Amino acid sequence: MTFNRPRLLAIISLAFLCMLCIQCKQEKDYSEMSIMIGPNHKWAYVYILKNGTKKLTDFIYDDAREFQSSTNVARVQFEGKFALIDPNFKFISAFYDEMSIWVEEELIAVGKDGLYGFINPKGEEIIPLIYPKINFIVQDKQYVSVQNKSNQWGMLDEDNSTILDFRYTCKILYENHYAITCNETGKQGVITLKGDEVIAFAYDEVVFLKDNLFEVTKGDSTSLITSGGKCLFKCDSCHIYSPGYLTHLVLIDKDQKKGLVNYDGKLIVQPKFKEFMEEKFGMVIYQIEGRQHGLIDLKGNDLLGRTYEEVKIVSEDEVEVFEDRWEAIKIKKK
Repeated sequence: MTFNRPRLLAIISLAFLCMLCIQCKQEKDYSEMSIMIGPNHKWAYVYILKNGTKKLTDFIYDDAREFQSSTNVARVQFEGKFALIDPNFKFISAFYDEMSIWVEEELIAVGKDGLYGFINPKGEEIIPLIYPKINFIVQDKQYVSVQNKSNQWGMLDEDNSTILDFRYTCKILYENHYAITCNETGKQGVITLKGDEVIAFAYDEVVFLKDNLFEVTKGDSTSLITSGGKCLFKCDSCHIYSPGYLTHLVLIDKDQKKGLVNYDGKLIVQPKFKEFMEEKFGMVIYQIEGRQHGLIDLKGNDLLGRTYEEVKIVSEDEVEVFEDRWEAIKIKKK
């Protein structure tokens, strides 16, 4: 048998074009996968078509969630229990009384009969369900804080290896390589992952702010301290926190008025403003009552000498202000 090469190539090209047409028609007719509730109040996975729907599953789920692109699994509730399904809608995990909705992580919290543990996106049990309480931590690596039956807390990694021994009396919070927890006194402090103490267990509450800065509270007194325990700033009946829009300063809230402290602990602005809006190019927009706005530098100097309805930072030496109309103002920093 002989083949006409040009004719064969033409047939192959035509077949390829037909396949592309079919694919284009499918992409045109189908939307992304959706989840729909049926007349029996159960959920199903479907494709939405121009003239209706195409069922991918029956309406069998008590609850159903979207497939996660990072793990390619979805969380469903079936006959009162939770499980993972794969893209073929096959159950790939055991059934649990509880399951975290965050199934895009490498560790997924699950619970059964009042005890908790973790599985991976393949449905494999990684951390056994033997713990009365758990706390999920994600940063750099994945860690979990778990409480054993002796009411002691420890920290495990995603391989079920012990990072911090079971000897702490409250859940462990982990941020920026520091762990905040309680010792046998019930007071909070800060340790490294090696268990070395960097802030003494002497506070009612410890909150990580940024870098190596923490807010610590003891009674009515609140302090800004470093990871070495050095006190930079202290105030009574106030709150210290670090909003994302401030990059060189921390905010003080006292009697519903706000002020600013720098990283050296120097009080830049007394708590007197309603809000701080933005830090940019070494300048900070503040707001007083009545939606009036002003501008200060990182030393607390007022750069405009008055307030406006709106202030926008344009560059290192220019802002725009609005009072009946927009106006550009050149800034001379002090």
